[in-house]
Amino acid sequence: MASAADSSVLERIRRLALPAVTVLFIVLSIWLLRLDLLLRNDVAPNGIVSFELAGTGERARAMIDSWSPSAREAVMLIQGLDYLYLLVYPAFLSLLCSKLAGRLGGTWEKLGISLSSGVWLCAPLDAVENQALIAQVMHGASDALAHRAYLAAVPKFFFFTLAVAFVLVAGTVALLRRGGRAV
Repeated sequence: MASAADSSVLERIRRLALPAVTVLFIVLSIWLLRLDLLLRNDVAPNGIVSFELAGTGERARAMIDSWSPSAREAVMLIQGLDYLYLLVYPAFLSLLCSKLAGRLGGTWEKLGISLSSGVWLCAPLDAVENQALIAQVMHGASDALAHRAYLAAVPKFFFFTLAVAFVLVAGTVALLRRGGRAV
């Protein structure tokens, strides 16, 4: 059985989890975005997202060929950082969904708790996608790898979008219920 001191430590960890993960999320997001800017061109207008959703070896190959050597290095760095990011962004969204779910209660709580868990499905999907993208940059694009990346990216973006939409809508509702005061 947990002592009062153990409960106090756990409560402090819970209070610090969201701010700590938020800082990691912001720092990694900015770093990844800056790297991604090197990949944007006419062939890959959305940078790494274009590559993730290429779907065919031909499109993936065209993107890889359109990138300079430094842009290809950026792709590899993005993929390396993404192995950390694939843990950070689900944690960030999960904590936000949980916090808002607890604040709003009722149906919001049920939906928020479900999304808090569901957003973690992004992590393994993102890992599969990363492996397929890395293999294409290192060994050449192929239909099989481009398709694998696409099949992992689409549901990843679906779960991510659901969680973000919940945070935006539930956050707005929470603010309106509190008369504009911080949640």
